[in-house]
Amino acid sequence: MAKKFNFSQQHLKFDEIVFYYNSNKKAIVNYYSNKNPFYERDFFSKTTEEINIMKVATLEELEHDYSLKMLAAIEAHLRIDFILRCLQRDKNPVSRAFRDLQKDYGYSVELDDVILETWKKSDPSTKRIIGELKGCMKYRHWLAHGRYWMGSFSRKRYTVDYLFYLARLIQINLNLMQLKS
Repeated sequence: MAKKFNFSQQHLKFDEIVFYYNSNKKAIVNYYSNKNPFYERDFFSKTTEEINIMKVATLEELEHDYSLKMLAAIEAHLRIDFILRCLQRDKNPVSRAFRDLQKDYGYSVELDDVILETWKKSDPSTKRIIGELKGCMKYRHWLAHGRYWMGSFSRKRYTVDYLFYLARLIQINLNLMQLKS
């Protein structure tokens, strides 16, 4: 199987992303606290309110950054699943539909309108979770393309914790195939 597709093995796992996010969040909170040995130097002439505003803005950017990482990881896991289903030639409806796509497009298949729509058609029980993921992908595109337009999303916030929860739901409900370590 590995000879038919060269996987990089560099995709992040969902729990790794959450660990890195929480580590960075703790570091930011510590940096903006008076326990930071360089607090006086770094925030000289800033008021407590200004420092708090800076901390909140930094934490919001961290949330955006790691939400993008989580959504990219979800995409990677879905694409890996697509490729493995094509290579392993299982007889289930999703795998058969994916092999038909692979014949037409190779492995460069669009996620939103092709892979996810094929999932919904081949396994109607996945419709709700795929609909939720497609809403998240609009947020991902907004983040990845520089946030220059006013985004309209199905949720008010896409937190790392929510996306981790969604990633686990996708993994379980879609029964994603995974690479062997």
